[in-house]
Amino acid sequence: MYKSLLYFIEKTPSIYFIRFDLNGKLLYANRLFKKRFAHSYTNFIGENLSNCLHKDSLQTFQKITQQCLEYTSDIVKADLRNKKHDDIDSHTKWNFLAIINEESKAVEIGGVGYSTTAYAIEKKGHILTQQKLLAMLNSTTESIYFIDKNKKLISYNNGAAYKSKLYYNLDLHEGFDVRKLLVPGTEERFERCFNEAFNGIENNFEDSLSLPTSEKEIWYKMTSKPVYDDEGKIIGVMLSFLNISEIKSIEEKLKRIAWEQSHRVRKPLSNILGLVSLLKDEKHSDKVQELLNMLDESAKELDEIVKYIVHKTL
Repeated sequence: MYKSLLYFIEKTPSIYFIRFDLNGKLLYANRLFKKRFAHSYTNFIGENLSNCLHKDSLQTFQKITQQCLEYTSDIVKADLRNKKHDDIDSHTKWNFLAIINEESKAVEIGGVGYSTTAYAIEKKGHILTQQKLLAMLNSTTESIYFIDKNKKLISYNNGAAYKSKLYYNLDLHEGFDVRKLLVPGTEERFERCFNEAFNGIENNFEDSLSLPTSEKEIWYKMTSKPVYDDEGKIIGVMLSFLNISEIKSIEEKLKRIAWEQSHRVRKPLSNILGLVSLLKDEKHSDKVQELLNMLDESAKELDEIVKYIVHKTL
């Protein structure tokens, strides 16, 4: 049994086993520990465990040692940062325990640990991704609200905070009930869209409304999307509110141009085309002059209409 345990301690590919005295000097280190920290030690035995620790973890290590001596039956857990090697910032998760003699006095400290470097790198990557995502969300003109099943805010972007203050004179915070932002008459549509999204159906619509702090009516586009966790379970709804008043204004101008072209422009243009056709067939000079006058009149009429359209759409 003892030999089997010793074999496991020496051969394990993932766990560090160490013992050190009350001054922090190593009394034992298994093969994996020696392999991993060979750059920090010459002989290991008799050298300080702190040799492999980053300066940021030295004070924590001292507190751990003291805690093991004071509470000899407790397992003391710690995440210690190691010295950089090959420019890699590594971490180790440790469980430390006092080793006592027959008189129940602590004479050594044992440690069992494993590398959390990969986890730390992954966590750093997640934080960086979050920062990039947040920067992207905060740079958009949309107001984005992430809400839970009770319509309470989980998160939101800068656009949402700004517009909520501008339009409703309300300050957002986690746990804020988004129904306080609803304009009277929009509650039923909001509930329907929210419920659809929470059941996995994305939806969007465009509408106009008058805001409490503005006399001017605005056009907006609202999109509701389900938000999933890593297991594919819906945990909330993302609401996106976008002011599209300017887009609607441009659309109205384009519609006006189309109407002007199909109604007002068509008449003088048809006259011009008809007169040109008559001129081609007319041989009497007095009749030609009359047609030319009519053509000039229709051309001027068309020119005035074009100027009007340009003035109205710029």
